[in-house]
Amino acid sequence: MNFEPENYSRRALLWFAAVIDIAGWVAVIVVTWGICKLIEWWTA
Repeated sequence: MNFEPENYSRRALLWFAAVIDIAGWVAVIVVTWGICKLIEWWTA
């Protein structure tokens, strides 16, 4: 297997950053949804 370490690490870093970004947005959406459900349940 022949690959350039610099290019590989850069691509891995970008992929890692993208995963963190997506995970962050998913967490925000889940927390927001959870709070809304809690308020609905609390006021019901």
